[in-house]
Amino acid sequence: MSDPSYWLSLAEDYLTAWSLAFPSAGGLASEPSHRNAIEIAMSCAEHETNNGRAWPGQNNFGAVQLRSLTADEQAAFDAGTIKAGDYTASRDGCLRVDTHPGPTGPVPYPMWFAAFPDRPAGIAHFIKTLYRLTGGLFSDDAATCASTAQAMYLHGYYEGAHHGARPVGHRVNPLTAPELANIADYAGAMQRCRDVIVPMLTGWDYGLDPAAGVTSDVGT
Repeated sequence: MSDPSYWLSLAEDYLTAWSLAFPSAGGLASEPSHRNAIEIAMSCAEHETNNGRAWPGQNNFGAVQLRSLTADEQAAFDAGTIKAGDYTASRDGCLRVDTHPGPTGPVPYPMWFAAFPDRPAGIAHFIKTLYRLTGGLFSDDAATCASTAQAMYLHGYYEGAHHGARPVGHRVNPLTAPELANIADYAGAMQRCRDVIVPMLTGWDYGLDPAAGVTSDVGT
């Protein structure tokens, strides 16, 4: 997506979503800049679902899961009664097939992924999830794609494609070779997205120092 107007509009929706996800008494005008966190979040969501464009109508940013299938739903899926692309009765979830890394390749499994009525609602849920599954690290002004990807992995946001990693809850330093490879893959994908997104936001003045023309160094 090379249209700057799309990215500027999306960035404003992220800013709106930030106030929905993390409401404060003073409002955004009195808070430090969240520009770095928004750029990182946009980069993560671009890698996962193209900021929702890959899953039209679902407004899922970051491939955020809703829940596992019930026993009855799993039986219906196995029988072909429900399939990928179907929604829950309440329209809050869409069925998709994800994968676990296996010894001989990806192992597929069905999962309900969260669905939302509009972009700000989907973004708000995503950034709350990203905050929880990075221990808040992604919102720090010093956060990078690499540090965010590592925190996401340690908190179980993603699994990666390299078999042999320890299960979530057991991934601690020193990390193993498969774990480091999973993090490197994800961090690299996020950074490539960020390298595309940031130039598209040169016309977005939020979080810039008017005198210096650089992002604020005030942490969140």
